[in-house]
Amino acid sequence: MGGGILKTVAMRGASAAKHISTYSSFVGVDFSTDPMLVDKKHSPYALNLVADDGGMPEKRPGWRTLFQMEGRINGLFHCRIDEKEHCLCHAGSGLWEVDLENPETDPVLLREGLNDAASRSFFLQDRLYLLTGREYLVYDGKAVAEVEGYVPTLQINRLPDGSGGLALEAENLLDPRGVEEFCANSSKKYQLSRTGLDQTPVVCWVLDSNGEWVEKTEDSDFTVDREKGIVTFNTAPATSDLVNVRILSSKTTPGNADKIKKARNCAVFNEGTVFVCGSVKGQDFRSGYLRPDYFPANGYDRVGSDENDIVGYCRLGEYLGIIKEDSEENSTLFLRWQETEKDDQGNEYVVFFKKAGIVGVGALSAASIGRLVDEPLFLTRRGIYGVTSNALTENHSVQNRSLYCNNRLTAEPNLEKACTVEWKGRFLVCVNNHCYLLESQRKSSPYGSSGQVYECYYWENIPAVCFMERQDHLFFGTHDGRICRFNTDREKLDRFSDDGEAIPVVWTTCMDDDGYPTRLKTLEKRGCVVTVKPFVRSSVEICLRTDRDPIAKEVRKGWVDIFDWEQIDFNRFTFDSNDGARDISVGTRVRNYRRLQFVVRSNAVNEGFGIYQISKTFRLGKVPR
Repeated sequence: MGGGILKTVAMRGASAAKHISTYSSFVGVDFSTDPMLVDKKHSPYALNLVADDGGMPEKRPGWRTLFQMEGRINGLFHCRIDEKEHCLCHAGSGLWEVDLENPETDPVLLREGLNDAASRSFFLQDRLYLLTGREYLVYDGKAVAEVEGYVPTLQINRLPDGSGGLALEAENLLDPRGVEEFCANSSKKYQLSRTGLDQTPVVCWVLDSNGEWVEKTEDSDFTVDREKGIVTFNTAPATSDLVNVRILSSKTTPGNADKIKKARNCAVFNEGTVFVCGSVKGQDFRSGYLRPDYFPANGYDRVGSDENDIVGYCRLGEYLGIIKEDSEENSTLFLRWQETEKDDQGNEYVVFFKKAGIVGVGALSAASIGRLVDEPLFLTRRGIYGVTSNALTENHSVQNRSLYCNNRLTAEPNLEKACTVEWKGRFLVCVNNHCYLLESQRKSSPYGSSGQVYECYYWENIPAVCFMERQDHLFFGTHDGRICRFNTDREKLDRFSDDGEAIPVVWTTCMDDDGYPTRLKTLEKRGCVVTVKPFVRSSVEICLRTDRDPIAKEVRKGWVDIFDWEQIDFNRFTFDSNDGARDISVGTRVRNYRRLQFVVRSNAVNEGFGIYQISKTFRLGKVPR
């Protein structure tokens, strides 16, 4: 089996031959196969471990509760506005500002009555924008408000009878209002481009002889036929060859604003255009450039078939990747890009194009899409997939990156409720209090895989329903309203606890026959050691399990402490200040087994744990009948 060392040491007489088998260079779990078939560098079951700076497994950092809010944590967001850091929390139906560095400070309520559902955000032009599935909000560093829609200029150089003119901007889905500009003649009646106006007061401005715009008031200076869209002035404005009349009217189209406010995901493309999706099946909507308050009515796009909805977006170089739901017949990945073209007058304008990519593999939810370093990743029913590209052909494809943890991950119930985050070169997927980690620094090409996959680790007791990463520190929200923080900001042993509770850790080897499946073996009492990483406080339990044992049996238990003046415990006092690796002798003989497994574990609060390697010495016995 790969990943270990197996050598025979010659002794006197053939019957005295001893064999040494070493398990080392550990890289993570392998849930993809039977424990007997896992190689020596993987574990068929490891719990709550993560690669240290040298790549060896050690206990993961614990976490602690910072705030207890009311309602489910629907989103955590941070931004920097006017050189000041801000963190917002969408809890239940309220939006709060919290001080993560000073949890003793009470949260400040910014807005209440929001949709109690998962929310998404983007940051643009020193403002944080939030989509709750019912509201579209903006935060300026002081207050939260509904996004006030930009009022477009619909027509310019129009004549009073409605002829001539030039269409300038499309209606705004967020705002029913629109301005039209006219060049006046002797007529009192002005035909607008829209009929069936709503009851919002119409406002007019007329340019006077001094070049000043004078506001006119409905019913005092003019009347409005809303059904026909006609404005009739009491006195005809002065004739002009240039625009001298501006009319602001409002026409509400039911459902327009909901196309934006009910969106479930968003992305900023090319640093200025916002795309949102999830409100209309199979369609998304774009904003004007650097205008998150303007979503033109003609700025929608039907992406592939309406049978599978758009889930979210990812960045793929010059492209914006559009990821849809699973479908065995329709495309699930599209690529969007923009080009600049010119009209007949030489004016430049932007045109968006798209093309279909792969078929069959789609994302489960907006929260399941992320990236690891430079690779977009998303969670599917078949595991975690990455989007890859061919530099020569520019073709894009997807590959499964989570082979080692797929069997356990894909068996999780309610997988569509998983949340993801990139943190310190790792991609975390959390669902049902279980967390699956992909390590960006370690890839392999196992047999049966069409490409490289990431090495994986597995954690438990992570009750996250949303994540937020900030300056290499990781925060998460829970279903019961807690805002929690991983203890990476702590240097002492209190970092190794989950809200004060112990973090159980386990590393198991494969159920190893050492290449002799037909021979019985005897584990020697001497020459079997477990090499661990010492901490100021650490304890280890060593258990063995053979093919005859239903459960592992404990054979050795002890402390692996380092002397430290600041953390003296006289119940387990030691003068040992060596911070190098420690060898713990197993000291147990096991006779007549075919296969043997080591289980190394620890379950103590505020204690570290790490494992480097396991070495065993055994003799070959007879072939059983």
